[in-house]
Amino acid sequence: MKLINFFFLLISSLIFLLPAVGSAEIVDRIVAIVNEDVITLAELGKEEQRLIDQLQREASAATIEREKGKIRTEVLNHLIERKLAEQEAKRLRLSVSEAEVDAAIEKIIRDHEITKEQLTARLEQDGVSMEEYRQKLKEQIERFKLISQTVNAKIVITEDKLREHYKNNQRSYTGQQEYRVQHIVFSIPRVCSEEEKQAISKKAEDIRQRAKDGADFEGLARQFSGYPTASEGGNLGYLDKNELAPYMRDVITALKAGEVSPVVETPIGYQIFKVIDIKESKEKTFEEVREEIYQVLFEQDVNKRFMVWITELRDRSYIELLL
Repeated sequence: MKLINFFFLLISSLIFLLPAVGSAEIVDRIVAIVNEDVITLAELGKEEQRLIDQLQREASAATIEREKGKIRTEVLNHLIERKLAEQEAKRLRLSVSEAEVDAAIEKIIRDHEITKEQLTARLEQDGVSMEEYRQKLKEQIERFKLISQTVNAKIVITEDKLREHYKNNQRSYTGQQEYRVQHIVFSIPRVCSEEEKQAISKKAEDIRQRAKDGADFEGLARQFSGYPTASEGGNLGYLDKNELAPYMRDVITALKAGEVSPVVETPIGYQIFKVIDIKESKEKTFEEVREEIYQVLFEQDVNKRFMVWITELRDRSYIELLL
C-alpha cells in the first residue's frame, strides 16, 4: 500500500486530490485578488512550504532551489483555482459535511483492510497529517459535486475502455513483493538542540540493539514508540515494494524476514523497521481490479472536465496578481 502514492486511496474511495497547507510564519499582505476574495502572502507561504517539504523527501536541495520560481507560480495558480471553486460552491449552495468526510475515511479503511492508526501512520510517512488529509478529501468531494452540478454530459466508462486500460497497464497488476513491516518511531521536536537530537538518536540506537538481541519488537514498539501505531505494536501491515516512500524502500527491501534495520532519520523522526514477512502478491485478474480501474478512469475524466471548467471560470473572473 502506498505512502504518497498512498494518495491513491483517494482515487479508490472518492476520486480526486488537491494539495493542502503546511506552516510558516510570514508577514501578511495581499498577493492576489480573486473576484471578491483575496489571497495573502501567509497563505501562499504556507502552501509553498508544504510543497517544498514534500519535495525534500524526493529531490535534492539544488533541484528545489532551481525550481523555486516555478513552485511559487504553481502554488499561486492552485490557490486561485481553489478560491474560484470555493466561490462557485458557495454560489450553488454546495457544502461538504464532516459526516461525509468521516464516511469517506471509513470506506478507505474498510476497502484497504487497515486501521485508522495505520492510515494515519502511512500518511504521515509522506508528511501528511490526518487534518490535512481530511481537508483534501473535503475538497475532492466538493470538486465532484461542482462537476456534477455544472457539467451536463454524463461520464461513461465503457467496458472496452476498462479492458484496454487493464491490457496497457498489465505490469501494475502482476505479482509484486510485499513486506509486512513493524516500526518504532522516536519523534524529534521541531525546536530541538543538537544535544537533544543526539540523545534521541542514542536512545533509538539502544532500542535497536535490544531488538537485534532478541527483545520482542512489538513490545518495544508499544513501550517506546511515540507514534499512533504504538498501540498496535508498530504494525504497518503489508507494504508493496514499488509503492514505498523512497526513504523507506532501500532500507526495507534490504532486509530479510526477521531482520531489524539500522536507525533511519526520516521526516517523522528516527525510525527502526523490522520485516516480519515477505510475500509475492498474486497476479490480479481483470475482474478483481475492474472497480479499481473504473475509479482511475473516472478520476481522469472528472479531473479533465474540472480543468476545462476551472479554466473557463478563471477567464470570466476578475483576477489581479500583486506579487
